[in-house]
Amino acid sequence: MLALLMPTRIEIVKPSTRLRGAGGAVRPESLEVLVRGFTVLDNPGALLVGQIRFELFMHQPASGHVEGQRIHQWDIDLGDEENQRRFWNPVIQMYEFSLGVDPAVIPPANKYVLAATLNTPLGQHLSDELVFELLEGPSGVTVLPPPGR
Repeated sequence: MLALLMPTRIEIVKPSTRLRGAGGAVRPESLEVLVRGFTVLDNPGALLVGQIRFELFMHQPASGHVEGQRIHQWDIDLGDEENQRRFWNPVIQMYEFSLGVDPAVIPPANKYVLAATLNTPLGQHLSDELVFELLEGPSGVTVLPPPGR
């Protein structure tokens, strides 16, 4: 019965995941990420429990393995009530993360890879990744997923 409630996969929500600059700054200062969990019945809105790791990589073109050099890593504990309340948005039934980024650490490039891995207390390892493009516009930094993802 517990397996019906546990997530069987996670998804980085592409339209809402972006690097952001403060006050229209061109250099990114945070990575805004939405993550959704799905149950065995493929229903969205599953609560995620355990440790979630986000990794930002340079994009490696023309390769079967798109993850290049790792730029940054964030580890977040979703194993307590405080962090569940902090990151869970009950209205959209997704987790919202604002991950701090040092602008000096982000190498200039137009494509990056974001990977998310959830390690559950039951020993499951659920993951997803998103390749996205970074474009500079008049209002700061905009991230667009490539077509087809």
